[in-house]
Amino acid sequence: MKKLTHCRIVPKYIFNAGLLAVCLSASTAYAVKFSIQSDSFKDGQKIPVRYAGTEQQCGGGSGISPHVRWSNLPTGTASLAIFLTDPDGQKGTGTSHWVVYNIPPTIDQLNEGLEGQQEGSYTVGVNTMGHTAYRGLCAQPQENPHHYTLTVVATTIPPGELPAGLNREALLEKLKGRSLLGQSIVGLYR
Repeated sequence: MKKLTHCRIVPKYIFNAGLLAVCLSASTAYAVKFSIQSDSFKDGQKIPVRYAGTEQQCGGGSGISPHVRWSNLPTGTASLAIFLTDPDGQKGTGTSHWVVYNIPPTIDQLNEGLEGQQEGSYTVGVNTMGHTAYRGLCAQPQENPHHYTLTVVATTIPPGELPAGLNREALLEKLKGRSLLGQSIVGLYR
């Protein structure tokens, strides 16, 4: 946590009590905010085709999940959950591309394609297609770019408490009253 030290003299005419030294002491601290980033794409920017589905109509990507990193978890974080959703998908009814949960707070990122992650350090949930996997991005060429929202949620749920096989809706239901804070970035893909 960073410390601030700042003093200034407030002129006498502002306060009847005379000159007043207003100081923020060295012990006054401000909290650094919970945040997420991705090496795969920047917030508000285009997502590369490699994260798209392998199908030709999706762009013929590699179908691998993007990198995501988080920092400054809220106090009391017991586990994390990740969602990658496309609210523009399925003709505006939304698509869930990726659900990951039971992530211990000792982990600070998931690598691209989940490569190099310790076996059993997270649970991959069920996507809109009914598969327990990452579903590559898919927006048709004739459509406007879709807005893919990558969200990390800090929770009070201990790792391993949530069962395997949860989809986005079921996980959101389990998180009610047990989420501390969530942060998102949005990428565009067509």
